Amino acid sequence: TTSVQQEIIPRMSVEVQYVHKDTSDLIGWEILDGVYEMVPYTDYFGNDYELYNFIVDPIRRKGNDPGNFPGAGDYEQKYDGVVFSFSKRFRDFWGLNASYTWSKSEGRIPRMQAQSQFNPFYGSKEMWDPNNHINSYGRLQGDRPHMFRTQAVFLLPGDINFSASLNLESGRATTRQTRIRGLNQGTEELTLQPGGVNRFPNVEILDLTVGKRIRFGEGNTALRLDATIYNVFNAD
Repeated sequence: TTSVQQEIIPRMSVEVQYVHKDTSDLIGWEILDGVYEMVPYTDYFGNDYELYNFIVDPIRRKGNDPGNFPGAGDYEQKYDGVVFSFSKRFRDFWGLNASYTWSKSEGRIPRMQAQSQFNPFYGSKEMWDPNNHINSYGRLQGDRPHMFRTQAVFLLPGDINFSASLNLESGRATTRQTRIRGLNQGTEELTLQPGGVNRFPNVEILDLTVGKRIRFGEGNTALRLDATIYNVFNAD
């Protein structure tokens, strides 16, 4: 991680931060010493694949790479991100924090086909067949190429506080999968397109809050009233 921060004028500053993370030797299924025949398969997009059909079952065990079947890759995860930030400390009745993040999270992890992709591996059977590794390298579910977040606070006349929080970000990466039947090893999952080719809709969330503190007497006793509208855009 590397960052540089600079005050541009009093109480206003900008910052640039770069983050890199490279993870390897993840623990998943290691598929060893099987004998396969390659059989053709055409999906409903018209794409052609060569699938692994077992002639001799492989040895399966937990290990740090997918194994020695033809075309096996590595279990790995990479992240790169650049964050641009702006901060204006609260003064003259307002304050603001804003940031834009460009990032890329990709790899091949032991639960690549799972909805709960980042959960611990334990003893699941995900990715324990060579066919599960076809198109398995791609964007991960946590991948957000673009994120913009800002929070502003204002002190309005009548000692009324108003704040707004905005979050805009790319939708979560998804994969297209299908089940292949008729193989000697039984039914297996095939990933038709790598993660990131398709995504859920972008996230657009705006929260608004207005509040007022009513003081009693000369001490610190006060009654605070707040009203918040969450998710103004009704994003799902």
